Amino acid sequence: MTQEAIQISETPPLPGLQLVQQANGAIETVATDFAGDTDPASVAGAYMTWADTANGLLKRRNAANTAWITVGQLWQSSLPVFSSGGTLPTLDIGPIYQVGTGVLEWAGTAYTNRQPSLRVTTSATQSLAVNTYTLAAFDQLVFDSHSWYTTANRRFTPKIPGRYFVSYYATFNLSTSASQSFAGINSVYKNGVEELWATGPAAIGSGQVTVSVSGLVYLNGTTDYVQPYSYISSPGSGITASIGQAGGGPRNAFSVFRVGP
Repeated sequence: MTQEAIQISETPPLPGLQLVQQANGAIETVATDFAGDTDPASVAGAYMTWADTANGLLKRRNAANTAWITVGQLWQSSLPVFSSGGTLPTLDIGPIYQVGTGVLEWAGTAYTNRQPSLRVTTSATQSLAVNTYTLAAFDQLVFDSHSWYTTANRRFTPKIPGRYFVSYYATFNLSTSASQSFAGINSVYKNGVEELWATGPAAIGSGQVTVSVSGLVYLNGTTDYVQPYSYISSPGSGITASIGQAGGGPRNAFSVFRVGP
């Protein structure tokens, strides 16, 4: 790269060696454009580019050849592009783009779509103990784009770090032997600790109450996980409580999707 003048001097005398040197410099400048830490405006032409190494900027000369216009950052990153159905890298080289799929990110062992999503429900009603947090036994996958949910421990453990929108709602089915008051609480636990929670209105007697909780949770893409929990709060006794409905359906669901880094 060079910032030599693109015109050979017409002022004599011009010895042969000097002529060759000026010609070589001009050719190299034309071939590579300008690159250096000093402004080459005095030897530039309209629409020529300059890699301003002092400021890390890529600049282009305006049409009137009177000023430089900043085009962008030097070494501005672009995503490596891979063909649809082609072989993807087996090591983490940063985000990549696959034709027909979009942007992919490294997920521990392989590249995958960066927008994972989950929706899981239950195949039957689940009994609840009063005044005790109970892990919701969701075992019916509606979809799990990256297979990151395990039914054995009801955990969603993503392999891409970021902020995830987590939603859990369930219908409480209650019956009492007397007019007992109660309140239903649904929570999202992160790594075994309550992260989000919501409670329904206090009620008396038998009936159903649906409680929904949702919010953003940061997950580190390695060890962090989330789970749904339910709780029935009551000062009395004689309450039989459960969540969900036989065969699943719309009364209960645990959903997660990634919204960004």
